Amino acid sequence: MHRKSNEAEGLSDDERQRLEEQFRLLGKQRKSPNTERRGRLLPRDLAIATFDEAARHSSQIVQSSKFLIRNTLIPKSHGKAPPIASLRPITIRECVTRCNYIHAGRVLNATIIRPPHKVVATNTLLQDDNGDVIFLAIYNLVPPSEDPAAYLPVGARVAVLEPYPKFPGNNPDQPPNLRTDNPQTVVLSPPAARSSPLESADALKARGNAAFKAGRFREATDLYTRALQADPGNTILLSNRAASRLGGGWWAAALEDARAALQQDPHHFKCACRAALAMVGLQRPSEARPYLDLIRSIQNPLSEEAKGLIADVERCCREAQEGVYDLSAMEAETRTNSQGLLGPRHCDFISQEIELLRPTPGKGRGVFAATALAEGTLLMACRALVYAPVEENEGTFQFHFDWNSMDMGASAHLVPLTVQFLMNHPERAAELYLLTTGRDHEEPADGAAVDTPRIENICAQLTILSSHENRPDCNPAEALAACKAKMNEHKATPTGLWGKPSLFNHSCAPNCGWETVGDFLFVRTLRPVPARDELCLPYVDTVQLWKKRYRTLKNLGFDCLCERCLFSRAHPEVVALEERMKKLHESAMELSTQGMNFAEAAPRHLISTARHLPVWSGQVIPSPAECRTIHSQLAAYPLCQQAARRDLANMEFWQAANRSQWPEARRLAELARDIGRAMGVNRLEVLRGDLRLAGVVFAQGDTDQCEQILRRVRQGPLATVSPSDFAMAAMQYGPCWYGNRQGLSLHSPFEKLVRRVATATR
Repeated sequence: MHRKSNEAEGLSDDERQRLEEQFRLLGKQRKSPNTERRGRLLPRDLAIATFDEAARHSSQIVQSSKFLIRNTLIPKSHGKAPPIASLRPITIRECVTRCNYIHAGRVLNATIIRPPHKVVATNTLLQDDNGDVIFLAIYNLVPPSEDPAAYLPVGARVAVLEPYPKFPGNNPDQPPNLRTDNPQTVVLSPPAARSSPLESADALKARGNAAFKAGRFREATDLYTRALQADPGNTILLSNRAASRLGGGWWAAALEDARAALQQDPHHFKCACRAALAMVGLQRPSEARPYLDLIRSIQNPLSEEAKGLIADVERCCREAQEGVYDLSAMEAETRTNSQGLLGPRHCDFISQEIELLRPTPGKGRGVFAATALAEGTLLMACRALVYAPVEENEGTFQFHFDWNSMDMGASAHLVPLTVQFLMNHPERAAELYLLTTGRDHEEPADGAAVDTPRIENICAQLTILSSHENRPDCNPAEALAACKAKMNEHKATPTGLWGKPSLFNHSCAPNCGWETVGDFLFVRTLRPVPARDELCLPYVDTVQLWKKRYRTLKNLGFDCLCERCLFSRAHPEVVALEERMKKLHESAMELSTQGMNFAEAAPRHLISTARHLPVWSGQVIPSPAECRTIHSQLAAYPLCQQAARRDLANMEFWQAANRSQWPEARRLAELARDIGRAMGVNRLEVLRGDLRLAGVVFAQGDTDQCEQILRRVRQGPLATVSPSDFAMAAMQYGPCWYGNRQGLSLHSPFEKLVRRVATATR
């Protein structure tokens, strides 16, 4: 739930003016024709002074501003980088004779002459062999926590493939800059060409150790590589480089270094450990066991470090082969990480009872049940390919006018993180490009090539947990007000892009659901699934009304043809009834947020809405006779088509609870829960339904049945939380006797039962 305001509180006047100016430029760029025209160059000294001033200004923005706008209004975008050998040279002066144009088949060779700086793009200043200079802006190159100078050192030679000169803000009165969104179109000279011949291997090793301790793994790897060029085959350098590559998540390269060191020293304990960890990172934990045997032969008795590593690898084997995860321990692990991430010692699981990538009529490819599946079956557990955690005190906005949508916060960082992931892990490119883009894209000739437009479309289609907002008419003028309203959200949301879980097709009545622990996503069945049935996940909140679901899915590029949507199209009278019940239910919820408990708000709303909410004057809850008619009419349809009946049952439930009609309240609670499960409601809705039922059963005096329900919830939806958090959730959703004087006496004994279950079931 987001707290919205009409004004951007906490913004200085300068920040507000800067935001408004950037939105004005967004609108101008969208409306202005990006015609090709000649640009002008600044004299070298003036260009350097202008660049240095821009660097100082950028530093102030990064240090003082909480809000950034990532401008995605690109008139032309680079696709895959072409082979450099196939390109003809071009100078800076030739480039600017034709701006707003990608110079296909050409390459600009130049030298970096000023230290780079970064706000969103990484900016540097280039000088070609003729002495002309130009700004270069590279998007998606440097991760947030790393130093741009490690990527673009002063004095390095750089080849800009198919350069794209562009006027800033589409203003031809400004000198043009070079821009690229694909870092692979900027090729630097090899590190060896930049190293000093006077620097010894020991000096480079010392600098590498310092960078490693500071967490600058890319820099450390580069320094160890240069040291190995001076002292080839040095076992310690190979071991150190393996450690830095493990720190950076470059598992294959780390394994290669560890194996090379073990060939020279077969009893090198640290390299044996690092080889085992690399195998875990590569999702091949069973292949780490020979290295565990080597560790046991080297150390006897085993050190605590060795014991911990062996236990972790064996646990990863159980995760990968059996799908056995300790969710409580994983949840606790995320709390020790500042970004809420899990460590690398966990492995993915794909059930052998499902079939991936099976052709589906009208849907492309899908996931199917190979055998009959029970409710709650774990189908897969996967770490995110890319995960954007919440950045404190930062509000970043990114606009996808091609998708009529706006991303905020962590979502806006997903594209650059995905580009960086692909550059660091080219072996995972096939998994990434297997995902749908929602647009027609040819398969990349080089499977590891960065294809930025394709990546942008994948992220727009398939991000999970994002603050991605679909807007029917997303233009900058209207977006400004929306952004200001969202700047003060009290809690941002992380965003992830998962590979294999994204292969599930959508349904508005899904038979599967997902949940996350850190950057791990778990997919389970919501109900029993027969063999050969398709397994589907919801792309939208299934509680939403049909018209809203239709608009959201249409914005993603497809019409939903699930049974629930086809039914809604054929039965407009049921859709109208759903809308009516939804408005009444939400109105009662609104009363509860205004200080009235929902147990009091719903029954009072049953009497008259006109008295409390003039907006809905004249629209009252159906009479008891009409309620019976609605239940009878909808009962003939499948449960997933009975959303209106679920809302009605929820309101009638509170009326029955207030009157201590516990058998009727239990019947209504079970009905609402069963309909919700058939609709594929989210995890929180399932949790509310189960805990509400537990409260009703307790009020009936069936303590044993109540305890069984609480234990099932404790071992299912709330398996990862602490006892105190479980008790808090149970006491929030379970008691249904507020406003009922007779029921208030139930509160204390119910709380005692909840706390007993919370501490006993782990």
